[in-house]
Amino acid sequence: MPEDHIQSYEELHRKYILELKNGDGIYCLPKDKILANFKEWIKHQAGNDAYVLLDIPHGKYIEWYGISEKFGYTNEQFTAGAITNLAEPKLIYPEHIVHKKRYSDILIKLLSSDIKFNVRTDSYSVEFKIKHEKGHFLPVRRTSIIFQIASEKELLTRLDRYEILSKHHADYVYPEIKMGEQGKSDELNEMFYKKNLEYLGLKRLFASKNEIFSPKHVQIFYKKLQSSNLTNKQIGFELGLSEEKVERIFFEISRKLRDNYQQDTETMQGVQVIKALARTYGLFPIPKRLIGSTD
Repeated sequence: MPEDHIQSYEELHRKYILELKNGDGIYCLPKDKILANFKEWIKHQAGNDAYVLLDIPHGKYIEWYGISEKFGYTNEQFTAGAITNLAEPKLIYPEHIVHKKRYSDILIKLLSSDIKFNVRTDSYSVEFKIKHEKGHFLPVRRTSIIFQIASEKELLTRLDRYEILSKHHADYVYPEIKMGEQGKSDELNEMFYKKNLEYLGLKRLFASKNEIFSPKHVQIFYKKLQSSNLTNKQIGFELGLSEEKVERIFFEISRKLRDNYQQDTETMQGVQVIKALARTYGLFPIPKRLIGSTD
């Protein structure tokens, strides 16, 4: 994972703005330009969710809706710094902040690339836990869209929607990109997944002798974690491999993961340990394109 000694939200924001300014990002307005105003958007879209509007150049929230009702904070307390745990009150569940930060770094890399992003249609969502003003944590899904642009090379505002989830959600920080074109969503989520591997120092997690990223190794990892009922023999039959080779490949992937990111898993055994580690570090679920799924 890249070294990061950032101590303040202002420093983090300057870093992100510099990356975007020096990048090759292209941002496209929709043909239908309605709902470009925050209050107009809220009127048509709000439902039971909370919203904030981020002034991207200055790194500050400038509009709020439903924050006090959902989380108990005043608009002055619910800041962009607080939502990164770099200012008080620190709002993010402590075990989630490092993963949320890593995913934000990756997203900025994608936004700085030559990929075209569509304003108010393409979105990035991430699940994590937010601390309510009364002290308990709420699982949420934050969905972010580029809301306004100054030009195809300059972002103005970002709209964040906060949806409170049921209690069993957000045990792990889970990111997802949704584009207007389904194929593009799959492509971007694949890129995001591989970038995450790089940030974690696990670029060769699925390497074989001949490939840095072996599709069959990914499929074995997916099938072992997806279903505890599948045996190595059954997986081998599906993939045209021997039972012994499936066992060896999964053992090698598991060893790399545990050696790099072992955590307190004393009460877990075997595949359960690897699945917990994989979920914690964003390696499971796996994007559809990487497992050859069209479901």
